[in-house]
Amino acid sequence: VLYNGIDIDEKIQYIPKTAFLEKYKINYNGELLVGIAARLDKVKDHETFIRAAKEALDVNPDILFLIAGEGDEKKKLEEMVKSYGIEKNIYFLGFVKDKYSFFNAIDLNVLTSISESFPYVILEAALLNVPTVSTKTGGIPEIIKDDYTGYLFKVGKEKQLARNILSLYDDRDKLKNLGENIKIEVVERYSHISMGERQTEIYEEILRGEKNENN
Repeated sequence: VLYNGIDIDEKIQYIPKTAFLEKYKINYNGELLVGIAARLDKVKDHETFIRAAKEALDVNPDILFLIAGEGDEKKKLEEMVKSYGIEKNIYFLGFVKDKYSFFNAIDLNVLTSISESFPYVILEAALLNVPTVSTKTGGIPEIIKDDYTGYLFKVGKEKQLARNILSLYDDRDKLKNLGENIKIEVVERYSHISMGERQTEIYEEILRGEKNENN
């Protein structure tokens, strides 16, 4: 299996956290910032993200949720947020071109997808020491390991996601450790270098097999 590789030698450019939040008119006073970067499509299941936000905010209102992305589900999701009365805590940012500024601004990355292969946003967030809480789908469990590089939850289980968010709100040392661990994991196993090395190994394996067959 060949996973996505990310260029770890690329110079990452981003604006300061305060500048990013000001740019999107986010009223920030030190709250935990939880973000999701995905097109607003049913397969990304933002409804679970919003339901989890409601669950978490019922317990602790000191959390802000940022949604980066555009799509057909936007109006429906905005109405959902309004029906829950949590508009002050959830921000729809639209398409965010400056992805690394987004990941630099948030404390925790979330994916609620119903299905995925191996999403790049996990790697991009990891380069800025931001851990991910994600649905257990596709190749995601290869990099998200519970209590080490982040947390996994079952598709559609907003209560489980809300519990993960609240536990990390209460344990910032754990949040920091998860971020450090996932960055190390990405650099060691999912860089463009390690991906290239893995490809070379596969080709050499094939060539050895062909040579043995010919003999």
